[in-house]
Amino acid sequence: MQFLIDECLTPRLVEVANRFGYVAYHVQYRDWKSTDDHVLLGFLRDESLTLVTNNWRDFEPMLRREEIHAGAIVIPNVPRAEQIAAMERAMLAIQAVDPTTRHDQHCGRGGAIRRGAGLSHAVAMGRDEPDHV
Repeated sequence: MQFLIDECLTPRLVEVANRFGYVAYHVQYRDWKSTDDHVLLGFLRDESLTLVTNNWRDFEPMLRREEIHAGAIVIPNVPRAEQIAAMERAMLAIQAVDPTTRHDQHCGRGGAIRRGAGLSHAVAMGRDEPDHV
């Protein structure tokens, strides 16, 4: 499993994924900063990358139209330290399940993670959008 961290999140999330044994890239280090979301979707598809973003509003409709994709982790728009903690919770949740199963993760401020097999079952802490500050 490999991750693409969206530009809206701290590049330190790459280090978190690496610590858990996963490969991760931040958009700015792939020279994809300010790239349109639909173009990023093509990169996600071509490289089987799992998206990590707080921009669920834009990515959800695009990912729903995909027949198959590598999944998404949605982290709320929170300070860097809380982003890191949310990513750590997501990595622990991923490691707790069969790694061949696609999951969409939503990490709330309170530490709860909602997980579903596919986007049709993904929820963000009971709301349409993750928490925003």
